Amino acid sequence: MKRLINIKWGGNCEPSRVTGVMRVTGMTRVTGVLGIVVLLFSSCLKNNGPIQDYSQSPALVSIQGNGQYSGIYVANQSVLPVAAAGVNVEVTLSVASLTLSSPVTATLVVDQATLDQYKAANSDPGRLLLPADNYQIANNGAVTIAPGQQIVKDSITFFGTKIDFTKDYALPLLLTNAKGAKIPDNLKQEVILIKLKSIYEDTYTLSGSRTLYNGATVGSGVLTTVAISGSALFSTVSPNVVDGQLADLGSQMSLQVNPDNSVTVLPSQANPANTFASLANDGAASTYDPATNTFTLHYKYYNGSGNLRHIDEVLVGQ
Repeated sequence: MKRLINIKWGGNCEPSRVTGVMRVTGMTRVTGVLGIVVLLFSSCLKNNGPIQDYSQSPALVSIQGNGQYSGIYVANQSVLPVAAAGVNVEVTLSVASLTLSSPVTATLVVDQATLDQYKAANSDPGRLLLPADNYQIANNGAVTIAPGQQIVKDSITFFGTKIDFTKDYALPLLLTNAKGAKIPDNLKQEVILIKLKSIYEDTYTLSGSRTLYNGATVGSGVLTTVAISGSALFSTVSPNVVDGQLADLGSQMSLQVNPDNSVTVLPSQANPANTFASLANDGAASTYDPATNTFTLHYKYYNGSGNLRHIDEVLVGQ
């Protein structure tokens, strides 16, 4: 037997009348249609469960980006070996109304207990507290979130010329003494790990050429010449040494800037397993221009077969 069924819905998701549109043959298909009707009814049911009301939640003030390392936010901070280098610590307000009509105040303090907690949780027992004369926290750590604000920044100045970068220093911070908001226990700590950043560390645009010789000498003749292009990060090894990409290759090299701004090309000190031990200056002098942050390099290496490779390359800091 065949039937025509039309299901029309009222505005409140209840059927208003049934007329013919859907063709159904036999009991099996009727059962299927009934299943569809049940599914449609169930999708229209109202959610009568409990409604979460966050409008009465207390205002919270915390260190922005926290929640890592067992409640301690860990920041790796590269510091230049210069007289003064700054970094910001962000403090944020979380409240249902986005902002408040009255100010919220808190204080960032240096906290040895936070450092001890970090060391125990991260197997870093040799981490030392940065000496007090190596940094300065603005406003003695006092932070004010004015009405209408959500995030404020408290600046810390590091005195890079005083820091002994041969030691593993850290600056542990604790947010405390809040007024106008609560401080969550898991959002109140930050440990800033201090590491050296060379003034030569940068991402450089690469250009130049790599000349491949048939043998170990220039006299063996040129096999081919390969263009160098792209960009590469040269990262810190020491105050005057950076390490990065060797020409157009996947291997690495180190560049040592000497007091007279001459440059010594060296095998990679950061990754000795991915370099050429024969790397050395070759031909014209290699130099660094501090005014334009540019390396002009002339160097060589020998490949696994002992064949000479000569490179003329320019690195311009971005």
